[in-house]
Amino acid sequence: MKKAKQLIIILDGAFDEKINGKTPLMRAKTPYLDALIKASSGVFCLKTIMPNEEINSLNAHMTLFNFQKRTTPSRPNLELLGMGIKAKQGDFLWRLNIDNLGEKALNPDESEHLKKELKVFLKKLDFTLYRVNETAFILVKTASNFEKFVADKENLAEKINVMLRKSSLSERRNCQPNARLWLASRVETMTTEKQYPNCALISATPIVKALAICQGFTLYQDNSFTGDSHTNLSGKLEKSLHALNQYDTVFCHIEATDLLAHACNYNGKTEFIERFDTEFLTPLYQYLEREKPLLEIFLLPDHGTSCITGKHFCPEVKALYVQSPLKELNIVSSYNEDTKEIGEINIIKYNNGIKYLNHLF
Repeated sequence: MKKAKQLIIILDGAFDEKINGKTPLMRAKTPYLDALIKASSGVFCLKTIMPNEEINSLNAHMTLFNFQKRTTPSRPNLELLGMGIKAKQGDFLWRLNIDNLGEKALNPDESEHLKKELKVFLKKLDFTLYRVNETAFILVKTASNFEKFVADKENLAEKINVMLRKSSLSERRNCQPNARLWLASRVETMTTEKQYPNCALISATPIVKALAICQGFTLYQDNSFTGDSHTNLSGKLEKSLHALNQYDTVFCHIEATDLLAHACNYNGKTEFIERFDTEFLTPLYQYLEREKPLLEIFLLPDHGTSCITGKHFCPEVKALYVQSPLKELNIVSSYNEDTKEIGEINIIKYNNGIKYLNHLF
């Protein structure tokens, strides 16, 4: 009997807290998500964050990608790996986040302007800058004393703030940017397990790409996959379906829901979920109706990200499970933060806290 392939769609940080009685996922108009809900075999809970772990995408994706060891190099090291950049032994790293850029997400021109301004300024301070997403960067510097490098944190952040607050971008957006330096790191030697050559990943997010590389996944990339709210959603679906021709399990990771929540942009997150429904789930549903592939689909966040606090929460999430060829089963009536676990899903097995990866891997 032919085995079904799997498409796992990770809507990063999609779960949220309620504002005026509804989360963005509840408020968004999503007719094609509703259609998939009617065809769903069930919803089940997944514990993506292990006990005593920080709630973040690194730990959640280690679970989703079935890491047996829960230790990795620092996040800046992993992000450089995900960007395909090799820093030298002896280099030191900072993670730089720029906060307080206003309620609206940066548009592509503003994002590029911010990167160029930072790159030129930091080059004068002997740093090389690499962009992680529209407001996050890795700084690399060759230096001789790590303790001195770390001790200069506040001075460096203040210099960046002075530059940014005088910039045309700050004036145009009427904001007071704040530079946040964290995760000071030495360059570390990377080791990879490469356990899963039959898996593929579509993502623009360096930390997610790095973890996939460590597990032996094949990466599908495109310049239009930006990891922000302007990402090419229809292109991501097209690449995902193409990858399923060759690989048994395909992960498609979408970052913007997390970034918008970090910016406390409730309306932006709601609007992006609606765009995800229009540009990703609509053609997916049409493909399933037309081609009737033997396919299992999982839709889930990796964790929650609150538009109220801008912080991660929710170490256990819920996954919507859909089997193709589609049938209108009417087992599940909704998919959101309040949905209860429902349906008999025989593939569920616990493995390191998560319930379905034994079946996938």
